[in-house]
Amino acid sequence: MSKSQHLSGKSSMIQQEAYWLKQLGTVLPVLEISFKHSKASKQLFLRKKETIKLNEKLSLEIDKFCKSENITLFIALLTTLKILLLRYTEQEDIIVGSLCADSRREGKGASQQETFTNPIALRTSLAGELTAKEVLRRVAATVEEAVQNNGYPFEKLVENLGKSEDLTRAPIFQVMFVLCNVPFCISETSIKQEHLADIEEHIAKCDLVILAAESEGNLTVSCSYNPELFESDSIQRILGHFQTLLVGIVANLEQDISTLPLLTQAERHQLLVEWNNTDAEYPRSKCSHQLVEDQVERTPDAIAVEFEEEQLTYRELNRRANQVAHYLRSLGVKPEVPVGFCVERTLARVIGLLGIFKSNGLYVPLDPTYPEERLAYMLSDSQAQVLLTTEKTLSSLPQLALCAQGRQIVYLDRDWEVISQQNSENPLTQVQPDNLAYVIYTSGSTGRPKGVAMEHRAFCNFIWWQLHSTTVSNSAKTLQFAPLSFDISLQESFTTWSSGGILVLLSEEVRRNPMALASFLASKRIERAFLPCVALRNLAEVVNNGRPVLTTLREIMVTGEQLQITPAIANLFKQTDGILYNQYGLTENPTITQFTLTGETSSWSALPSIGSATTNAKVYILDRCLQPVPIGVPGELYVSGEWLARGYLNLPELTSERFISNPFGSGRLLRTRDIARYLSDGNIEYLSRADNWVKIRGFSIELGEIETVIVQHPAVGESVVVPQEGILGNKRLVAYVVPHEHATSILNLEAELEQVSLKEQLAKKLELAVRTYLRERLPDYMVPAVFVTLEKMPLTPSGKVNRLALPAPNKSRPELATTLVIPKSKAEKQIAQVWIEVLGLDVVGIHDNFFELGGYSLLLPQIHNKLAEIFGSELSIMALVQYPTIHALAQHLSQIDKEEYAVNGREQNSRLARKSIAEEQRQRRQKNRPTK
Repeated sequence: MSKSQHLSGKSSMIQQEAYWLKQLGTVLPVLEISFKHSKASKQLFLRKKETIKLNEKLSLEIDKFCKSENITLFIALLTTLKILLLRYTEQEDIIVGSLCADSRREGKGASQQETFTNPIALRTSLAGELTAKEVLRRVAATVEEAVQNNGYPFEKLVENLGKSEDLTRAPIFQVMFVLCNVPFCISETSIKQEHLADIEEHIAKCDLVILAAESEGNLTVSCSYNPELFESDSIQRILGHFQTLLVGIVANLEQDISTLPLLTQAERHQLLVEWNNTDAEYPRSKCSHQLVEDQVERTPDAIAVEFEEEQLTYRELNRRANQVAHYLRSLGVKPEVPVGFCVERTLARVIGLLGIFKSNGLYVPLDPTYPEERLAYMLSDSQAQVLLTTEKTLSSLPQLALCAQGRQIVYLDRDWEVISQQNSENPLTQVQPDNLAYVIYTSGSTGRPKGVAMEHRAFCNFIWWQLHSTTVSNSAKTLQFAPLSFDISLQESFTTWSSGGILVLLSEEVRRNPMALASFLASKRIERAFLPCVALRNLAEVVNNGRPVLTTLREIMVTGEQLQITPAIANLFKQTDGILYNQYGLTENPTITQFTLTGETSSWSALPSIGSATTNAKVYILDRCLQPVPIGVPGELYVSGEWLARGYLNLPELTSERFISNPFGSGRLLRTRDIARYLSDGNIEYLSRADNWVKIRGFSIELGEIETVIVQHPAVGESVVVPQEGILGNKRLVAYVVPHEHATSILNLEAELEQVSLKEQLAKKLELAVRTYLRERLPDYMVPAVFVTLEKMPLTPSGKVNRLALPAPNKSRPELATTLVIPKSKAEKQIAQVWIEVLGLDVVGIHDNFFELGGYSLLLPQIHNKLAEIFGSELSIMALVQYPTIHALAQHLSQIDKEEYAVNGREQNSRLARKSIAEEQRQRRQKNRPTK
């Protein structure tokens, strides 16, 4: 090779390197196909393959389409795949790998039709409202540029980008597309035998490889996959969607890609019709309090409610509630007239509750444990002209009392003598099923609570469904656990009173104390309870620590948050042989789905499904264009049917925004803003909130999965994981952990250092233990960067974790104040300062691990650039991976300096020697030059 050819080749390689670094040198998207398993084993070379064969007619249409658009088959199929991935993930930045004829190895150029042998990354932006034709042109341009730069070695690119530290994942891209004409998709004419192993290894690391081949005029499309990552039926659906999408593109290239057909007709029918076949009869002409009246007729002398040493029979409860109802009517209460209700946990609460419903008034609960300002706002916003309360309650809430001035206040204690003179017979029901039954206030995006207005028809359907989905006897004891302002309190009360059971009230002190609650459940022989996840988890921990055995507990309905099955919960149900119901719903649509967990607890999923649609409910999982998404693909959950609220009180614009016209039938759809996906068995898996969809480093992360794994560590009692914006815009995960009550003994803690408190030791050792535990069970990107140890979780009045009240992490790391080794040398201090700037910490030690502090690969270029400016040495990005502590990296840099000094000395001596030789040769030529 001549010098000019060598220089030309070097220049070309530099240009190609610049192209790829420009294309891929930024934060790379990670295509996480949602319906794959969360993590496979480290050995990823198992492969299976599913195949579909396109019929001859479709193959001819595709060929005709390619000719008319002047594109290759490769471009047409790659475009289809990219649109498919966009529809699956809603990621607009799509990288698909392929194989390109390598001019370095084969000695010839490559065309778009050739089988690719050097891996290349085809990155295309699909942002904006695009037609299929526009995507086609973008993909064609991407491929053309990539082929022009196909001589740059892929392994060199991976090394330069620092993307190779995760050996279980294919670097840069996770999906490949290969067009070929022989069975294993490798052209014998373009690939030499010695290169096959490298290519097969790269394909094996990809999550999915789409393989297409032409044979005798027909097109065959296959999908190579790892069976540890995907189920066979999921792959078959992928191929079906690919074919359906390809047909749509060929038929209408001008169609918006978001509305191109994706589902087969059979899938669409299954999702929209079969799994929503829930229609059933219920007492449409009745209201919930009438169901209670029917039960009073059946069992008048049975116990209806119990509180401490007091009891009320059904007859007595009904009589007193009737008297309250008649009194309220005398004050002008009638259908749609709001009645504020603020009473502590006493018998007066259940009497007043039932009395308001019987008065035909609109029930507006005001929880006395709420902040007074919030209560005053709710009373004012609901325009309630009557407040039903007790003198004791209102005297403790002066701000609410001030707001109630000018309204009619009815005291169930002070005014009872007057109320008890009222008629005790059932009032004539004037309310209609389409009148409002209650308004319950929930948090609002504006910072002010919003009132959800529910009609009697929907509430009656709700109660009727619950009555017919229980397995306990009619006389079962049900715990009244939920707060007044939580719609579950109505579910507890009315389902019990409509079935002849006993509603057992408990004090607020017992409710908030898991140990006292366990003793209460045992002593009262409670058979059924509606509990939020936090309460169930705490209860299970208490019971598993040798506290009372709950032999009578037969049913627990879990509501409010994603259910996480901890070992303690599993053990609780193993002891009681009870049934656990995972119920999903919002205040706008109570219990729209339910999943039942029975049998061996060892078979229970850590994150159970939320089940399928309940009676007279319809559930749809849709994309942003209101198109149903395939099984396994996340979408936003919409619901319709008899369960829906009327809307938000006095908020018509918000009601119109959230309650939309149903494109699949009559009525309205409620946009829940929850992300979910259908499983292949028809059950639904809850994923997250749509407005809090967490993505870290391009990965879509389900925080519930991390929380579930954390609480499975025996030293952890509770955990919440939240995303946090760090310095330089780097989002990281923060784990808040409450230690198990026996954490000190579990971690074998003892006073190792007198100056370090046991609390500080616990925080540090718990973090280290949980980090190790998580790294054994989760990918690195799912391990939180920061751990905060709390004595207890902050809770909302309804018992949910109050995420807004979680304290900010302490960046000064006080738990390490006496054990942290502070940088001393100049190099260590300089490296530490760079880490502090990039990681957003106040202090780091020389033995801290960069990746354990929350660092990750995409931060390495920032670290590298800053260190290169300081040290000016030949420091590689891979060295940052190999030497992840300040101490190790400083020693490495020191060694580089020594080697460079030695090399420089040798080079200087060599230059002097060459200079001396050159001068001697010059003098010799000068001496031998002929004279004129």
